Amino acid sequence: TIHLSGEFNYNKYANIGASHGSARHIMISNNDVIFQIGWLDELLQASHELVSPHEPRDIRQQDIKENTIGDITGKHFSGWCFMITRKLWLDIGGFDEDFGFWFADDSVIQQCIAKNVYPMIVKKSVVHHLGSQTFKSLTLEVKDNYTWGLTERFNTKYNKNKFEDNQEYQRWKISQSQ
Repeated sequence: TIHLSGEFNYNKYANIGASHGSARHIMISNNDVIFQIGWLDELLQASHELVSPHEPRDIRQQDIKENTIGDITGKHFSGWCFMITRKLWLDIGGFDEDFGFWFADDSVIQQCIAKNVYPMIVKKSVVHHLGSQTFKSLTLEVKDNYTWGLTERFNTKYNKNKFEDNQEYQRWKISQSQ
């Protein structure tokens, strides 16, 4: 266990942990998960460079009937629990530390797609995510500035348009230009 002080940064901490290992696969997981029997065997048997377990209670994954590859955060990739090959992690230069929480998972997807690897949800690997308690005590203004600020950073860095049709995001963008 490595204990660090300072501001939490999911991708930075994942990079530090990964850099201390030498195994062929790197497993990244939140601490608010419940692993079902056989979850790891199923991930390994999928023989894919970037895999996540299935969370049957997640509405975004409820229609998944078999191992599914794609590029949608939450549906094809669960940032709260995933496995990546060390080779791919090295090829992408580690996880993008510009995104310490919000968009940490989105940035991993974009980094891997740039190497022509799309994430896969492994249907028979089941891990339950209990859900984050992060940010519940913050004010709406702080949450908006953090969320929409990182949205803007992600869209600019990866040439995307996430939430461009969201009215709250548009109001936030206008407020930042005034």
